[in-house]
Amino acid sequence: MRDTDLFKLALGVDDPWYVKSIDFEEKEKRIDIHIDFKKGDHFTCPKCKNECSVHDTVQKTWRHLSFFQYEAFIHARVPRTKCKTHNVLLVKTPWARNDSGFTLLFEAMAMILVKEMPVLAVARILNVSDKKLWRLLIYYVNKGIERQNLSDIDMIGVDETASKRGHNYVSTFVDLKIRKVVFATKGKDNSVFKRFKTHLIKKKGFPEHISDISCDMSSAFIKGAKENFPNAQITFDRFHIMKIINNAVDQVRREEQVNNPFLKNSRYFWLKNPENVGKKGIAFFRDLNDENLKTAKAYQMKLSFRNIFSQDTKNGIDNILEWIQFALDSGIKPMQDAARTIRSHFGGIIRWFESQINNAVLEGLNSVIQAAKSKAKGYKNTNYFIAIIYLIGGNLDFKLPT
Repeated sequence: MRDTDLFKLALGVDDPWYVKSIDFEEKEKRIDIHIDFKKGDHFTCPKCKNECSVHDTVQKTWRHLSFFQYEAFIHARVPRTKCKTHNVLLVKTPWARNDSGFTLLFEAMAMILVKEMPVLAVARILNVSDKKLWRLLIYYVNKGIERQNLSDIDMIGVDETASKRGHNYVSTFVDLKIRKVVFATKGKDNSVFKRFKTHLIKKKGFPEHISDISCDMSSAFIKGAKENFPNAQITFDRFHIMKIINNAVDQVRREEQVNNPFLKNSRYFWLKNPENVGKKGIAFFRDLNDENLKTAKAYQMKLSFRNIFSQDTKNGIDNILEWIQFALDSGIKPMQDAARTIRSHFGGIIRWFESQINNAVLEGLNSVIQAAKSKAKGYKNTNYFIAIIYLIGGNLDFKLPT
């Protein structure tokens, strides 16, 4: 078998295309594969599929998967057909997209790698520009989004995260039933719900079918949800409720620490639950018996609130009301403030006993996104960050070759 025939099989090149020649550059560790067609060959029009004669050709080059240690490039003169109906159009090659400098198989490999490691690291491995890889990633993400069908969605969770610490927030919407990202957009104000509604309708979804929304107690999110999804009931996410109480406990600790050195370096013990504090935490809490700390009282209030969600509807609602009153009577200001916040959002908090939904899916996804962000040292371009969110959590169909 000739080398050209071998590469024709390896590349999946069919008539009228054939491998014309192969050039090896040992010093540059490079292989160049030249593909051509015979004079007089006809090609189908890219639009109407009618067989047409060749009007002229355009010389193109694509980066292909490496052959062992050799970087591979495909070169071809791509014909432009002369169609009676659609005039002159560039033929689509079977190995690459017309507007890409990579072959389809190279793109498939790149997409597999960028899901596992930062784009810049993949660019170094493949020896290509990271900007080209970002364009490639965004192209396939957008194609995947085009194929979305959101006709069955009725329960959503929404949360925000920053592309870089403290900057450029992105709001992410998740289908809580199938546990995947369905929409991500810049910002964290009420307008993100309007944009999601527009996207939902475009993808054959029905805003009136959204029955439940899980989110934090952000006034912007509450306003956006009510204005755009009036049929939906809001469940305030348990993780964010506990975050409010944790912050209150930490505030008590910081205030009390000023006059009590026993509390120094104890912040993380108070943020954790007893079963997760480890040996040092167990020893620390054991020594609390000799102290009369407001922080310890606040911590017990936190644990009491957490346990409420393991109860049935009636007992749970009654116990939340009792907890609010107990916190208000405690004389501990940060806990009183937390109780007032819970009281003012009471309806959305007790809704959990009916809906049983929360943003656990989003929290899990967010931890993966944060890990990817940490490896990449943040994303200066918010569009890049959104593409990564879809890539990691969207379960999009990219229609990649195998």
